[in-house]
Amino acid sequence: MADFAANGQLSWESSIDGGRLSRMTVDALLLELRQAVRDISRRPLSAGALVLLLALGIGANALIFTAVDVLLLRPLLVSHPEELVRFGVQISPAHTDYEHHYLYARILRERARSFSDVFVSWPMEISFSAGDRLEGITGETVSGNYFSSLGLATTLGRLPTEEDELKDAQVAVLSHSFWQGAFAGREDVIGQTIRLRGNSFFIIGVLRPGFVDLDLETRPDVWLTMSAGKLWFTTADNTLAVSHIYMRLRPGVSAPQAEAEVRSLYPAMLEASYAYSKEPGITNEAIIEEARQAPPTVTSVKMGISAMRKQFGGAVGALMGGVADYSSSSARTSED
Repeated sequence: MADFAANGQLSWESSIDGGRLSRMTVDALLLELRQAVRDISRRPLSAGALVLLLALGIGANALIFTAVDVLLLRPLLVSHPEELVRFGVQISPAHTDYEHHYLYARILRERARSFSDVFVSWPMEISFSAGDRLEGITGETVSGNYFSSLGLATTLGRLPTEEDELKDAQVAVLSHSFWQGAFAGREDVIGQTIRLRGNSFFIIGVLRPGFVDLDLETRPDVWLTMSAGKLWFTTADNTLAVSHIYMRLRPGVSAPQAEAEVRSLYPAMLEASYAYSKEPGITNEAIIEEARQAPPTVTSVKMGISAMRKQFGGAVGALMGGVADYSSSSARTSED
């Protein structure tokens, strides 16, 4: 029940009747609230500063925890992200190159036993037009098995297949957010024609929300098959097209085991690349030496790829560790 203490200030304790606060308790709460409002009105500058500090503190905490979630904690929204790795070549101790010929992916798909899937992607900025709308957007060309390898699904329509790529089908899949923004979420978008870099593509699907890309900072608006590059680069062959190469480990295969197999295949990959590009004077000894000096790597991408994580992940982790240590020490102090 509510009562007044000897010092004239209101003190109260909750009074529960049938699971609800009593009328006297509600009156006490209202009285406390009116008193707080009067105190604030007497010192508006102090109250404003307090509110501003609280807002800044809440905002900073929300930003920190969002950064921790995205950079350090959240795995990719794909099937079994722990199995995903990517192909790179270590040019130096401080630099690994992840941009390689599509030919490498084809060789790994045919010969490597460590992977159940090998697939590629390549982002690019492209012009988009549909009706009266014209703008620059982010696109990504992908191998026909890209979406099936990641276990992704659509909200509408279907996803591209390896058959689409082999037939050079001019098909496009929209991201969920781009579909909502550019087409107002209309379900009749399937089958419509859009123009990308001046070429016509048929919309065949809208990706389910959640997945943005393996590279968390790319966020494509539209996906096309790798064969779309033939339209823009005026070549009938995309064997030497630049791409990012990803693999899915077979059950029971570790990344170091897969890397050892890839290193054994790498001289043959280099030889095929040089032969296809018809570079003269490349000896077998030179290929072996190149493979030795700049060996391939196989690294996990279960959390996605993020330049921000590489740049700020350590600092964010240290900050959260400091917060945890401070919280622990505060708790021990209060117990003492």
